[in-house]
Amino acid sequence: MHLFYNRAREYMAADVSGFLRRSLSKALYFWAPYSQPMTEDRPRVPFEKVAAILSYGVLFPFALFRLVTRLREDRAAVLVFAIFLAYTAVHTVVLSKIRFRLPPDSFVIIYGSGGILAFAGFAHRRLSERGIRWSWMERLAG
Repeated sequence: MHLFYNRAREYMAADVSGFLRRSLSKALYFWAPYSQPMTEDRPRVPFEKVAAILSYGVLFPFALFRLVTRLREDRAAVLVFAIFLAYTAVHTVVLSKIRFRLPPDSFVIIYGSGGILAFAGFAHRRLSERGIRWSWMERLAG
């Protein structure tokens, strides 16, 4: 066990900037809206990439926004943020495949939805200040 640990530390110390660059690349790949599957020869579903980007690619930025803005007020948000960081750290060092992201993805959906609603409320207030009224936004913003 110590042999592998020591060799890994030597490898990282030999090229620190390269290790950090590769780690950042793996972290971004881990949270990417769409990644290349392990099996390139599997049948493709039409618009698979577009659907992944339109669903996860839209929700993830709103989830991050909502999560970061709730950190001071909500202790659960701190825990969820810690889970995101832990998953990122672990899967940056080891294998980084999109299927390992499934447990925290439920939080992306929850916080992403909250972020969209918060943004709708903000947009509604700003538009109302300018005298612009949209009935669908009033229902969404509550």
